[in-house]
Amino acid sequence: MPKKISERSRNHGRAHKDCYLQALIHRQTYELPKIIYELQTFRSKKTHWAWWVFPTNHCGKSEPPPATKVSSPAAAKALLASPPVKMWRRALEMICDLSEERGRLVMPAADHGRVLYFVAFWERLVIPTWLKKVLTRIESLFPAHQLARPRIIFMSKWKPKKSKKSKNRRGSRKPKKQMV
Repeated sequence: MPKKISERSRNHGRAHKDCYLQALIHRQTYELPKIIYELQTFRSKKTHWAWWVFPTNHCGKSEPPPATKVSSPAAAKALLASPPVKMWRRALEMICDLSEERGRLVMPAADHGRVLYFVAFWERLVIPTWLKKVLTRIESLFPAHQLARPRIIFMSKWKPKKSKKSKNRRGSRKPKKQMV
């Protein structure tokens, strides 16, 4: 009789459920109503919540546990299908509306890097039209030179690595041996 392969084995030792995604969905479910209220009341960000409104493939450096991130395109798809997506959309669109009214992002400068990486991360994925529009609106609030750096970093991580066999230490091709 063939041996059954457990779900854990099939995923090469990883747990079947993405714990980072589950934590993000939980945080969004409970924090987004507070975030929306804060934005309505103060018309800017006053407390710490950027990790849950601008999720990327990296955990936040000062994010309270449990850590959250979108670890794969499959996780991104699952997040977009999760229950808090309507509130997430509302928060993102509210940030865009308030920022466009002010002529600058309503997030403190400390959060700008996360917002830029959010744009660079999500624009590579298959996403709904509403999120594409949000990314475009956010991009318009930043100068072009600030948008370039996160894109370069993400693109460099996705380029296939060249074979080291055909190059010497200086990076040029090895010269062919000449017959004498």
